[in-house]
Amino acid sequence: MQTSDYLMVIDAPFKKSVFFPSKLVDYMGSKKIVIGITPNGTSKKIIKKIGGYTFDSENPYVLSSQIINLIKNKKKRKLNYKFIKQFDGNVVGQKFYKILTK
Repeated sequence: MQTSDYLMVIDAPFKKSVFFPSKLVDYMGSKKIVIGITPNGTSKKIIKKIGGYTFDSENPYVLSSQIINLIKNKKKRKLNYKFIKQFDGNVVGQKFYKILTK
């Protein structure tokens, strides 16, 4: 992950996805820009909030040209570290501990 320019999440083409793939948390920890090929839903919202790019898979020709354009232009985006911090193991562990001790 550390040597990649981008990391990619591909979700099943549902109308709306409720899934939150665990690799997305791993990707956030890598401090790399995430590309999501995902329908509306959880993954898309999170990828946008962290500063990544999202694309729809409905038209493969449009999708391929969008990704080629992204790679050719290598636009730099800033990651939203404040949002990403919520998913850090220590932060999640502390929240879970509070739940358990209530």
